[in-house]
Amino acid sequence: MKDGMIVRSSGPLEEVFPCLNLYLFSLFCFLRYGNSLERRLWCSILNGGDRDTMCAMACAISGAYVGINNIRDEWKIKLENYSRIQELMMRALYNHQCKKGLCKALSYLF
Repeated sequence: MKDGMIVRSSGPLEEVFPCLNLYLFSLFCFLRYGNSLERRLWCSILNGGDRDTMCAMACAISGAYVGINNIRDEWKIKLENYSRIQELMMRALYNHQCKKGLCKALSYLF
């Protein structure tokens, strides 16, 4: 979107609109259900349609907002490749802090 107008992508509009609808409904689930990741998840599941994509988007937005420490441990440990995701997250944090000159503060992680 640009200035409230949909910018033509490389694909036909009939392929763009379903994606936009998924994004907007995922955003609705995020905004509608406060700080409850579980309620946001159920909102996206019970809607119907492309549930896996909608849940992934709604929970990604929610997870970024609430932070990893506010996601249930039992959900995290069941996540495929969770240890790899943690490793990548810590490396990203380390690299981000290095740009600020704070590498030594996080060097114990690696």
